[in-house]
Amino acid sequence: MFRRLRIFLAFLLFLLMIFPIFPLGGADSSSPLHVLRTEYFDIIFPEESRAAACKIAAVCDDYYLEITSKLETEAYQRFPVTITNSVEMLNAYYSAVPYNRIVLYDTRPDESLDMYDETIQSVFYHELTHAVTYNMKGKWQKRLSFFGDCMNPAWLSVTTFWAEGTTVSFESKGRGGRLNDPFSTQIVSQSVIDGHFPSWRDVTGARDTYPGGT
Repeated sequence: MFRRLRIFLAFLLFLLMIFPIFPLGGADSSSPLHVLRTEYFDIIFPEESRAAACKIAAVCDDYYLEITSKLETEAYQRFPVTITNSVEMLNAYYSAVPYNRIVLYDTRPDESLDMYDETIQSVFYHELTHAVTYNMKGKWQKRLSFFGDCMNPAWLSVTTFWAEGTTVSFESKGRGGRLNDPFSTQIVSQSVIDGHFPSWRDVTGARDTYPGGT
């Protein structure tokens, strides 16, 4: 039995090694990059995005401790955060493949994300909530980190309802967020008028991990 388990783990490790490991959607490599380090984050950015990086650096540790407290888990990780202005639409994503990271697109928001007081900070808060949600682990589960961040039982147990519901409810505790945004709630309001309630896919849209990105 143990021999089969070793063969399976070796095969799994081989698959992870041949899987594309280069970060997708990262900072523009043609620009010199800088790093701001906080207690829990390494914020990587080109000079053009320094203002955005400073905004994130000012709040990221407090956000992390706040989210972990709400979810009753511990702050035990460091996360790289890449900020890039090479994409012309504000968006962001969290991914654990091949390693935990958050990528933020530093540009002007469209109407679907223009409901926050501090847009880029709030978008970061949303993605950080995903990162914390998918990295809640017991002691034995943390040992799986030896095989990489993507080896996480949460990816099998955390549903879209739970993951998106947590982020949207957390981000909407103040005046901003999707629960307070007419652009988002109009989808539901119009469906009530039409007498046809939308499916959960219509409401949530695509997942926010690469390459979905919406």
